[in-house]
Amino acid sequence: MPSVTELYTLYLKPHHLPPGGCNVVIVEAGPVELHPRPTETETKLVLSFKNATRKMIVNQTQAGKLVELLGEDYTAWTGKAIHLSAVAFTKSQQTIQISAARNGKVEGQ
Repeated sequence: MPSVTELYTLYLKPHHLPPGGCNVVIVEAGPVELHPRPTETETKLVLSFKNATRKMIVNQTQAGKLVELLGEDYTAWTGKAIHLSAVAFTKSQQTIQISAARNGKVEGQ
């Protein structure tokens, strides 16, 4: 029986992260063409993580932090660990903050 993740790409949202965040290992990083509205097309950087079904669409602020931590070449990010945590963006919204991996422990290992 096929699963939903075989039919659709599911994207990571702040509420999917555990309290306090988690370390993850990047297994793939690259541009993906997205369609935020029926008549629009955008190319965004998308990350895939080890032992995770959800992928992360990277915004400009997150991309800047990844460059700061891992370097400009996103193809070299494979195998690198980072820390993801949910932080307040506005009074009612959260975003995903990227920082250096903590304590060497990676989610799912």
